[in-house]
Amino acid sequence: MPPLHDSGSLEREKSSLRKAIRGILSTLENDRRRAAAAAAGAKIKTRHYWKETRSLLAYLSFGSELDADPLIKAALAEGKNVYVPKVNGDMIEFHKIDSLDDPFEKGVFGIREPLANKASWNVLSSPGPTLVLVPGLAFDKTGARLGRGAGYYDRFIAGIRLETRSVGEHPPLCIGYAYREQVIGKVPAGENDEILDGLVTDGFAELF
Repeated sequence: MPPLHDSGSLEREKSSLRKAIRGILSTLENDRRRAAAAAAGAKIKTRHYWKETRSLLAYLSFGSELDADPLIKAALAEGKNVYVPKVNGDMIEFHKIDSLDDPFEKGVFGIREPLANKASWNVLSSPGPTLVLVPGLAFDKTGARLGRGAGYYDRFIAGIRLETRSVGEHPPLCIGYAYREQVIGKVPAGENDEILDGLVTDGFAELF
């Protein structure tokens, strides 16, 4: 379980770190971004869990996030089922896409989202094993992650872990996907922050 902090000091620490990481990411040139996406994709495709994955829960990159589109294209080319997130109230759900040329709509944060009529991923009935690519702002090598502050991924991961445990199944593998510049020594974490199973960057790929 992540270490507990005073809630006020924890939020101040997180806010300060978000600002610092956003500053670092804003300096990355386009060539560096493209190279990092290619390198991270190449690394994850060498891992055993990639080869076993039948359903990939990816994300449609936004702002300074490491571009997941090259990996999505690779997954589709290999015949994997690919799902991307759509905000529904205070939760996210994942809907299937067949191509990055599918029609998308603009979500509440200006992020591309799949249409609501696309098939949705279900933890118990969709093809497994399932790999979840988790974006964020900062990560460490214990699995702690700092998101943007809305808590969507923490709630989603907590929910699927609880659901699979309740029926005696293994939960999906949740992997952080990021630039190596986003990895720090220690991410401030509270009791509602979910710990990831591993991390892939353009510099390394590890399970924890």
